[in-house]
Order: sequence, then structure tokens, then C-alpha cells
Amino acid sequence: MAAVVALLAMGGCQLIVSRSILPNENVRKADYAVRIERDVALTASDGVLLVADLYKPDTDDPAPTILLRVPFTKTFKNSLGADAVGRFWASHGYIVMIQGTRGRFKSGGVNYPLVHERQDGIDTLHWLAQQPWFDGRLGMWGGSAFGYTQWVLADRSDPVPRP
Repeated sequence: MAAVVALLAMGGCQLIVSRSILPNENVRKADYAVRIERDVALTASDGVLLVADLYKPDTDDPAPTILLRVPFTKTFKNSLGADAVGRFWASHGYIVMIQGTRGRFKSGGVNYPLVHERQDGIDTLHWLAQQPWFDGRLGMWGGSAFGYTQWVLADRSDPVPRP
């Protein structure tokens, strides 16, 4: 019984989070069930593991990808927010990659704010380019501190070079 109450409470929390941080007016309906791959690791150029959760629309077709590189600690509140964002965009047909920056969420290494963001982001873009589900279209999303992790890559003339 306690597990059922916890699941219902978590679902309610997700609804509140999604209503407060995601668009809710003039949004087309969600067309896809969502598959989640947790703890997907890639190795940065210096050997550090960067870990992400992937939220995918339930289709085998390649899709556009939204990348969020999150420089926050993994708390219940941050996890709920990340999950709400990932599920929302995936249910609308996007693949969402929510990656902890170095030393955050489940990524390895030590967090030194703003130091490794660019190279780790470039390494992530190279990894994305090799994924069979990636259709070549990329968006990045985030504001404030994790907006910087997007901004630091914005000058890339070819953000996701194909190998």
C-alpha cells in the first residue's frame, strides 16, 4: 500500500513540476509513449565518464534530439524536473538527452564550474553524431546555469559533425 501511495504522490509531483516549467498552452497533443534509458555513459576525450538519461518516443525512426547538460546535484527535486522535461519532449516526438555535467548527477570527475563545459559538450556532440537514432537535427534547452552549457557550444558552425 505504501508503494502505491508513493507512486501516486510522485505522479502528482511530476504533474505539478511539468505545469510549472513546461509549455502548456497551444501545445499539440503528445503522440508517443516514452521509453527511458537510464545511466547511458559516454567517455569524454580525457577518459571521464559522462552519464545521461535518454528519453525516446516509442518509435524506431530517427528523431531530432534535444540536449540538456545539467550542472546541478542529483536531488529529488532536480530529478523530478529532469524527468518531467524528458518525458514531455519525448512524448512530442523528440529524443531527449539529459546529461549531468562533470561531477554532477551520475557523471564522473570533479565539478569545476565552467572549466570542462565546452570540451565535454563537444565530446557529447561527437557521440550524438554516431547514434543510429539521431537524425542530424539538434536543439539545446536550458536556462540559467545550465543555459551556459548550451551557450558554450553555440559558436559551432557544424554542431554535430558526422564522422
